[in-house]
Amino acid sequence: MEELNNMLKTANTNGWLRGFDVANDGRESLEVTHLQYADDTLIFCGGEEEQLRFLRVILVLFEGISGLHTNWRKSFLYPINDVHNMEALNIILGGQVGALPTTYLGMPLDAKSMSKEIWSNVLEKCEKKLARWKRQYLSLGGRVALINSVLDAMPTYMMSLSPIPVVVTDRLDRIRRKFLWQGNKDKKGYNLVKWNDLIIGKKYGGLGIKNLQNHSKALRMKWLWKYANDKHPLWRKVLKAKYEEENRWMTKEVISPYGVNLWRSIRALWDDFKIKTNIKVGNEEKTSFWGDDWHEMGILRNIYSNIHNLMLNQQRTIVRMWTLKTIADFLDTIGQFKGTQEGKDELWRQGSDRGTFRVGKAYRWLNNHNQQNVNWPLKTIWKVIIPYKMHFYEEQAEIVRNLFLHCKILCQLWRLFINLEGFSWTMPRKVIEALQSWEEVGVLARSRSRWRIIPYSIWWTIRKERNARCFENIENSI
Repeated sequence: MEELNNMLKTANTNGWLRGFDVANDGRESLEVTHLQYADDTLIFCGGEEEQLRFLRVILVLFEGISGLHTNWRKSFLYPINDVHNMEALNIILGGQVGALPTTYLGMPLDAKSMSKEIWSNVLEKCEKKLARWKRQYLSLGGRVALINSVLDAMPTYMMSLSPIPVVVTDRLDRIRRKFLWQGNKDKKGYNLVKWNDLIIGKKYGGLGIKNLQNHSKALRMKWLWKYANDKHPLWRKVLKAKYEEENRWMTKEVISPYGVNLWRSIRALWDDFKIKTNIKVGNEEKTSFWGDDWHEMGILRNIYSNIHNLMLNQQRTIVRMWTLKTIADFLDTIGQFKGTQEGKDELWRQGSDRGTFRVGKAYRWLNNHNQQNVNWPLKTIWKVIIPYKMHFYEEQAEIVRNLFLHCKILCQLWRLFINLEGFSWTMPRKVIEALQSWEEVGVLARSRSRWRIIPYSIWWTIRKERNARCFENIENSI
C-alpha cells in the first residue's frame, strides 16, 4: 500500500488530484487527499470528471505494479454537498454510489456525534446479549461479573471519540439495572440499592459497575494526552490547521456552533485534564517559562505576578512592582529547578513514576474523587478467597444488619469462633464497623486468611438457614 500512497501524493503535487483544505481562511492550510488503514483506502478528490479519470489511471497502474486488485463491489463513491454528475463520475471510476451518513471502520461519518441514531447499534447489541443471558440461571454475583466484563465494554469503542448522550446513558443504565436485579425471572425485580451507589468503585462501597458518562470522559481525555505529546500524527496536524493553537500544548477552545462537535467535546475537557498533569522539561524549547506548570510550586505567572507584569510593562517603577524580598524569593524558586533533561518536553501525569496517562486511572479519579466513604473495608470484602457470589452478598449485608449482627442464634456462632481463638470482642452496631474491627482483631489470629473467611461463612450459613426455615420449614441446630 506504500506504492499507492506515493502515487496519490505525486498526483496531488502535480495538481491532478485535489483533496480538501482543512483551513481555507488565510491561515496555514493543510490539504488531505487520502487516508489508509491496512488494506482500506479513503480518497478525497474534487467532483470534476478529469480528476476521476486520473484516479482511475492511478488505480489501474497500482494493480499492474503490485498485483493487488481493487474490489469494486466493496468500493463506494460518496458525494459531499451538491454533486450533480454522480452518474457520470460513477461510470468513469466504477463501484457504487453511496449516501451519507454512513460508517467506516465502525465509526459514523457525517453524523452528529450526539445523535441517538449512531448509538442504536450499541443498544441493539446490548439487548441481544441480555436476551441470551436471561435464558441462563446466574447468581447475583455472576450477573455483576457479566455487567462489568461485557455490557460495560460494548460502548467503549464509540465512547472513545463521541460523547455519549444522556438519553443513551439512561437506556443502558436501565438495561444493566434490570438485568442485575431481575435476572431470568419473569416478574419485576426490586432494586435493593440505589443505582448511584453501585456505579462507584469497590474501594468506596460500590460494585465497580462503570459510570458511562465518566468512562466516556476518561476515554476522550486520552486524545488530549496524545495531542500534547505526539507531534507527527496527521490528525494532530489537521486539528492544528483548523483550530490554531492556544499554546504549544493545546488548540484554541472550539466555540463555533457549526460543524461536527467531535473535537469541541474533547477540547472542553482540557481544564479538568490539565489540573492532573504537570510538565517534564526536556530540551525541545516547548515549555513556556511563565505560563506552563513546569515548576513544583506551580505556574510562575500566578506566583510572581508582579515580576511578570514588569516584564510586560518595562516603564513601571521598581517601588511599585517588587521588593528585595520578592526578588530573593523568585531567584530562590528558580534555583530549585534541577535543569533540563534529555528528550522532548511532555506532559507528565501527576502521581505516576512514568508520567503516562492511563484511562483507568483517569476514570477512577473522575468517578471516585468526591466520594466520602474512604474507609470502606475493600480488602476484607473483595480480596478474600471465596466464591464471587458471597462477595456480592457481603456488600448487601449492611441492609439487613439486624439479622447478620444481632440475631440471637447468630451471636452463638460469633462467640464460637471468638472463643476458639481466645479473643474478647464486642459486636459493633454496623456491618462496616464489624468488618473493620474483625480485621484489627485478626492481626493476632493464627491464620489471617482463614480468619477473614469467618464472617462470610457465618453470613452465608445464616442466609441458607433462614431460607430453609422460611420456605422449606426445615430447622437445623447449631
